[in-house]
Amino acid sequence: MKANTDGYIHLQKLYKTRAQEEKEHFKSFLTVPIDDALVDSFVKNAHALKVLRGKKWGALDADSALLANAAASSPKQTSIHLSLSALSSLIVEHPGVAPTIDSLTAEAQALLGSGVDLPDDFADYVGEIARSPSADLPNTAALLGGLVAQEVIKVITKQYVPIDSYCTVDLVETWTGVI
Repeated sequence: MKANTDGYIHLQKLYKTRAQEEKEHFKSFLTVPIDDALVDSFVKNAHALKVLRGKKWGALDADSALLANAAASSPKQTSIHLSLSALSSLIVEHPGVAPTIDSLTAEAQALLGSGVDLPDDFADYVGEIARSPSADLPNTAALLGGLVAQEVIKVITKQYVPIDSYCTVDLVETWTGVI
């Protein structure tokens, strides 16, 4: 195949025309006026975008069937999640009231749905939550900060796969799990 100037110019015009069509198509989706230079830059560099599909925060708690499946397959992880979710829910619903084991258990059972029993390990975890619901634990904060930083680095560098769900950490028995 021979290259010539006319062929190159023709190909360049095709690319520019296609880029202009894509830019106009993209601008048709915008609801707010945005500077053309910014739109040009976005469309020019859009080839580097990657879609990461995760779960919306609270999606697990909103679906009682999904929670029941998680309780059956990962009882320890789900027990931690239910304990902390029940605490969070009680703090929002009844600010300033100290949570009790009974109130946390009732809230967790409401999240799990009727007809599904709480995991066997739940009593241990909810007892710790009720004992010190707002304790500051520097070691736990340091570990979780490192875990979050690691996940952010995964997303930014696009080198490894980020955690796709809820990660639970038990520093007493030293294990982590994903539900």
